[in-house]
Amino acid sequence: MHRSEHMPLLVVLVAFFHAACDAAGTDAREEACVVEHVRKQLVQTRKSLVVETYEKEDVAAADDVDNDEKKKEGMCPWHMTEGQGCHRHKSQETMCADGSYTWYCKGHGGRKQCPCDSPYMCKVNTCGSEQKEHCCEKSCDGFGGIRDCDG
Repeated sequence: MHRSEHMPLLVVLVAFFHAACDAAGTDAREEACVVEHVRKQLVQTRKSLVVETYEKEDVAAADDVDNDEKKKEGMCPWHMTEGQGCHRHKSQETMCADGSYTWYCKGHGGRKQCPCDSPYMCKVNTCGSEQKEHCCEKSCDGFGGIRDCDG
């Protein structure tokens, strides 16, 4: 074959490869643009999820504090600072665990709260009908101090 016969074939091949390279380059640029756009969306979504997670953690932490306080109130309703304190019912006797008001809570679930005229439940449990209930006093001096929340 003569050199001039190969020229059109060579021109066609060069044109074909050039077009193929341009197409590949365009696809790569488009893919890079799409990838960059998707990456930005992912970053934004990730940031919003992090914010939501922190908000949920803050809410959960606040709920935990509220739940802890409610548990303490449920566990030690007699306590003046960690519980509900004294009761103001018209009957100024101790409130028993079953809701009755009497100085003798044996058989009623034990003492739950003291009346406000003797507001402090003391550690010493020498009161009540069998002298086995915690005492309610105006001051727990001489009665072992104020009954702890866990006691």
